Amino acid sequence: MSEAAWSALLDRWEQDLQTLAAACDGSDHGSIEPWERPATPLPAELADRARRLVARQRQQADVARATLIELRGHRDALDRIPVSRDGSAYLDIRA
Repeated sequence: MSEAAWSALLDRWEQDLQTLAAACDGSDHGSIEPWERPATPLPAELADRARRLVARQRQQADVARATLIELRGHRDALDRIPVSRDGSAYLDIRA
């Protein structure tokens, strides 16, 4: 894999990171396509860029994890609402 191909792959991973950030803040629900592991090592010239990207990925993974926990809490609250067809339902979430 050439340096240009590696650079393009890093560009793609940066775009995937933006897609994940948009999904976590609710502004977009894009998809991230699978990728294949490169056959050659990362060129030394791109190592600093790759390290910065990994650090940003770790930060965004923490945000995604927190978002998932929050969404699970909302889902659990919805699961506590009784199914009723004859009127409004009120839920005391302090219970």
